[in-house]
Amino acid sequence: MIAVKPRAEPTEIWKKIHEALKLDAEVDANRALVETNGSKVILSGPVRSWLERHEAERAAWSAPGVTRVEDRIVAHPWPPRGRRTFRI
Repeated sequence: MIAVKPRAEPTEIWKKIHEALKLDAEVDANRALVETNGSKVILSGPVRSWLERHEAERAAWSAPGVTRVEDRIVAHPWPPRGRRTFRI
């Protein structure tokens, strides 16, 4: 007998991705924004590094039911270059 699972609900997809982001030490879950539209996920917001961006995209793809990920995340290392101050 073949059993077909129902599609994942967008709210369940969002919840799984958000939980994965909160558990990932490389990603600030408060900065990476997650939107769902059916089985499509849209990631946006500023993050601190390319690694953080990659990890957010990986978390989105690993959520059950995701068929498409649109990555609009922008990596902004902090502090900006040229603005570092050192005390001697």
